[in-house]
Amino acid sequence: MPMASDESVRLDGYGPSHCQVRLNTDPILQSPLQANHLLLASLARPFVMMFPFQDRRNRSKYGTSTAGRRGTYYMSTKFWIHLPGGQHVQLKIHKSGIFGQPNSYSTLYYQRNPEGQTYPFASNKLDHCFYTGTVRRNPNRPELVTTYVAVDTCRGLRGLIQISNQTYGILPLRCAICPADRLPHVVFPHVTNSIERDAKLPVHWQLTGVRPRKLPRLENLGELMYTIRLAVILDHNLFVTFDRKLDQCIHYIGSVINQATKSFQGIPIDLQLVRSEVWNLNTHFPLNSSIKTTLNNLAIYSARQVRSRNSVNPTISRSLNASLSFSPSSPPLSHQTGANWRYRRAAVPMASTSSPTLGSQHDVDILFTATPFVDAVEYLAVPDSICTPRSLAVIQVNTSETVYHTSRLLSLAIAEVLGLKSFACPSLYSCTSQEILSDGDKSRIRLALLSGMADCLISTGTQDVSAFRVDDCGNGELDRGEECDPTVLANASMPCCNPRTCLADVAAACTHGACCHRCALANRGHLCRPARDQCDLPEFCTGSQVNVSEIQFVLVRSN
Repeated sequence: MPMASDESVRLDGYGPSHCQVRLNTDPILQSPLQANHLLLASLARPFVMMFPFQDRRNRSKYGTSTAGRRGTYYMSTKFWIHLPGGQHVQLKIHKSGIFGQPNSYSTLYYQRNPEGQTYPFASNKLDHCFYTGTVRRNPNRPELVTTYVAVDTCRGLRGLIQISNQTYGILPLRCAICPADRLPHVVFPHVTNSIERDAKLPVHWQLTGVRPRKLPRLENLGELMYTIRLAVILDHNLFVTFDRKLDQCIHYIGSVINQATKSFQGIPIDLQLVRSEVWNLNTHFPLNSSIKTTLNNLAIYSARQVRSRNSVNPTISRSLNASLSFSPSSPPLSHQTGANWRYRRAAVPMASTSSPTLGSQHDVDILFTATPFVDAVEYLAVPDSICTPRSLAVIQVNTSETVYHTSRLLSLAIAEVLGLKSFACPSLYSCTSQEILSDGDKSRIRLALLSGMADCLISTGTQDVSAFRVDDCGNGELDRGEECDPTVLANASMPCCNPRTCLADVAAACTHGACCHRCALANRGHLCRPARDQCDLPEFCTGSQVNVSEIQFVLVRSN
């Protein structure tokens, strides 16, 4: 496609009339404007349509593909783009670290044999076309404001661009007359939707006073990096939404995590995706309209997977090394042919975690689900649960929302798992801002890291950190991430508590406290504490509180 000048490949959109005037002078943009009118109508104004220019030392071009000649992707590159308002900036990007070291990532999905039995398949093949970086308005001068870029080049250039406190989105547009690697793009300001963070839910976590038990701390190793290894499940409804294409599912998960890295800038936290589990055939545990019930079911499923991983023979394996190319024309998974997939099969079926890569340890389980919840929340995470088997979160995915919105939900969930809510907002900071994690929130996360509860995340070759990964469920004490913890003998007195996960049913009115009996509040007037002596007064339950907050006075007979 000929590019006459820089001005001829840009169209600023402030309104329909303005676009129509510019359309007459920019015929090269007629096709994408007409083909994408519904998308453009939904974007915040002002936006700009343009063709990104890839600035490479050996081969600069109008095109967004970063694929090399050997099937790999460039380690780094630069793009020149236009921002709304006429700014011409350079995106200086490098390979994102969200997939960790080579071969440390796996995809798990399922197939059926002729007898109808379901088998899990593992693959460590993926197209790593995800990048992060910075924005430079003048390549010869350092930027004086905070910038961040999180994009991918799998199918055009898409992702987010942050300059100071303004975040932009960039997306490729459909264009019937354009080469596949030279699509027009739109850059628009992100207008973030509010996220409910304090809705009343049937949960019973005790945040105040709950601290990790005393463990030996790591020796001072200087500046530490906390690597959070994520295992993400994408449910069957979302698989159907993504046209039953495995590559689209993996691309979506990778995009969400890549954009979530923006929220943790300035904190020594590194997000890594070690496993994606795609439910391409059916649902593997019940998804309830209650987000808390779904979280409880995720905890049971996760515990069962751990037991299977520990008991299975690692020599029995079945894996599929699929070439997961992000081609828009790739057929649905159910119609893939042998020509598109390279695989090897063992003589016997595998357990779902027998692959060495799938058996590798992860730190947080995340469920992406399209289930419509009755609760007024879009996510739920177990607070203070990092380095325990209860480090879980459920994210409600609405595909009509942007990937950026889902990444913000994921960022909040991870922050709460790390212990965000256990620390009050520092007096010198504000914990409310346009950013999903304010400076005050980041300070609270740093305090949580300093407490030692996340020491299992530290990568060090000199000390064993396995001792910092604890499971106290069943010891009879209320520990981090637990709603309840009955001993084996006390299970009957707490019927709402799952003794394997230490999470409570949604029907529980309470799980602990002097006025809590068998998961229900004691009646008003029930004796909570008898008088210690003649100078003391007994305390009675109020019928609405698990602990007596004020002394209920009684008549005292005079001598």
